[in-house]
Amino acid sequence: MKFDCSLSGIPQIDRAGEYPLLNADLEFIYQPPTHSIHLYDYDGIIKLDSEEIDFRSGDLTIEPTGHSYSIYSEKPGKHWCIHFFLPVKPGSTTFKLPVHISLGGDNLYFLEQMKHISHLVNNGSEMEILEAAHRLKALLISLYNLQSAKRKKAIRSTFVWEELIRLIEDNLSAPLSTPWLAKRMNITSVTLSKKFKKEYHCTISQYILRKRVDWAKSLLTTTHYTICEVGATVGIDDPQYFNKQFRKVTGVSPSIYRQDNKTTTLAVDKDISTIGGRWSNKEIS
Repeated sequence: MKFDCSLSGIPQIDRAGEYPLLNADLEFIYQPPTHSIHLYDYDGIIKLDSEEIDFRSGDLTIEPTGHSYSIYSEKPGKHWCIHFFLPVKPGSTTFKLPVHISLGGDNLYFLEQMKHISHLVNNGSEMEILEAAHRLKALLISLYNLQSAKRKKAIRSTFVWEELIRLIEDNLSAPLSTPWLAKRMNITSVTLSKKFKKEYHCTISQYILRKRVDWAKSLLTTTHYTICEVGATVGIDDPQYFNKQFRKVTGVSPSIYRQDNKTTTLAVDKDISTIGGRWSNKEIS
């Protein structure tokens, strides 16, 4: 279930304030003619129509009009609540909010906003009630922005490693450094180093070296490049340093590795071709 909120309409607040949970029973059903927002200082369950949602102290729920709800808690406490009407103009732009939002560290901000809105409403002057209505609209938009930021963060955390690894592999032949990668990934060098070590159990430099050596192995066994050319191709221009780093990873020099791991590709005669993935003489075909 989602709550549809219109960008064009200004809420009309029916009541707002801090209330105790008097009927902590899922059998006791509320069906007010208004929308409502609850921000809890206790743990419990809210049942929206037939859907039961567990909430924690500091969480927020939104109950759209036209839907019944009931609340249960083993240790009922108090909650801040705003009941409101929200006019919707035909064709107006709307945005959707989840009916249950875990505010986490943003709890204090929204708590203070609900307190202030309640104070303005209950103070009673026309201008204060108008301010309360606009603050409530801003609160709903803030909730939407909070959820959007969480979604973007979740998406980025899902794909950040794929983006980083692709960035490394696409630039192996060029100079690579943690600061350069961090800048491209919009993250600090220190944070990137820590995250990488935790995820891959090695440093970024070690990972890059392994990738370069893997590429060098392939070039050594499938091309006629000189050792110097192989090193330069994989991003290590200094032949002595390339030899040292290759030996560090594999335990042997590039020349010995090539000698021990030559494939038939290097010695393929021009009269030999591939058929069905296997080397065969042309006459056989």
